[in-house]
Amino acid sequence: MAKFAAASAQKAAGAAQAASLDFQARLADRQADREEEISKLEAARLRKDNASIGERLFALQSAFGDAITGTNLLLQQDFARDSEFDALLVEAGGDTAAANLRTDAAFRRFEGANAVQVAAANARATVVGGIVDLGTTVALAAYGGGKKS
Repeated sequence: MAKFAAASAQKAAGAAQAASLDFQARLADRQADREEEISKLEAARLRKDNASIGERLFALQSAFGDAITGTNLLLQQDFARDSEFDALLVEAGGDTAAANLRTDAAFRRFEGANAVQVAAANARATVVGGIVDLGTTVALAAYGGGKKS
């Protein structure tokens, strides 16, 4: 009977470990969503701020001459390109962090499923071991406790 209780405890421990790992996976998924959201908001803020700076740059260049030709135009194009590149880098950083977190979540779920399988295998081995022990005890009793005549 003790072997069946031990087997049950092993299965319960595996289920508890799987539940803990699933919780960790759900947290990682939520954090991944948050990373994506934050990076998109940050990129939007960066674009807005840079657009404002670009408008001021254009106004300043217009005050001192032609803002849409020559060096002034090249400066504006460079600024716009660099601004968009910075925003895309922020978004890419958030996407990378989110992907890493989602990979971690998937691994945790895999670990949880594996813990349940290992616990079930250990429980079966414990029960089989108990049956073998019982069979050995019965066989020894039937043959005089293993004593030679």
